[in-house]
Amino acid sequence: MSRRPSRREFAQTVVYTTLGSYLAFSTGACRREPTLRRKSGAHAFFTEAQFLTVSAACERLLPRDEDPGAIDLGVPVYVDRALAYDDYKHWSERFPHALAALDRDAQEACGQPFHLASADVQDDILEDWEDGNEDQREFLQRLLHLTLEGAFGDPSHGGNKDGEGWRLIGFHPGDPMPGMHHHGGKA
Repeated sequence: MSRRPSRREFAQTVVYTTLGSYLAFSTGACRREPTLRRKSGAHAFFTEAQFLTVSAACERLLPRDEDPGAIDLGVPVYVDRALAYDDYKHWSERFPHALAALDRDAQEACGQPFHLASADVQDDILEDWEDGNEDQREFLQRLLHLTLEGAFGDPSHGGNKDGEGWRLIGFHPGDPMPGMHHHGGKA
C-alpha cells in the first residue's frame, strides 16, 4: 500500500466531492424518497458482529488522531443505515460476505475477529485486500465511498456527527434556501 495521506491531505481530497454531493441534496436535486428495508434488531442492516467489524474497518480507513475518526463521526451508523436502503441493494448483498471474510482473515492472522485485532493486523489485512482479488478490491472501494459519505455528508443521514466532519474540512453550511429544511448538526 502506498503512503497514507495525512488527515489534511485526505480531507482536501474529498472536500469537492462531498461538497458537490451536499449541494445536490440540499438544492433538492435528489428528491425521490428511498425505500428502507428495515430488519428487526439494534441495527438497520447489520448484525451486531457485522457492525463491530465494519466499525473497525471504517476506523482504519479514517482513524482518529488529533481529529475525530470514523467511529467518532458516526460513520458505522451511516453505513448501516445506507445499506438498509434499496438504493444500495447491489452493495448490501455482498457486504455480509466480505465482513465474514475480514473476520476469517483476522482469525488466521491473530486468532481473533477483525474488530479485536490490533490496528497493525487490521491494516495488514486491508492492505492485502487492496491488492487482492476483485471482490476484495471492490469491497474496499465501496467501504471507502461509504466512509467518506458518512464522515462528510449531511448529519441527518446518520454520519458526520454534530457536523464534526464539516469542521474538519472547513465547511460551514449556511441557512437553508427558502422552502428547504436543514437537517444538519451543529456546524
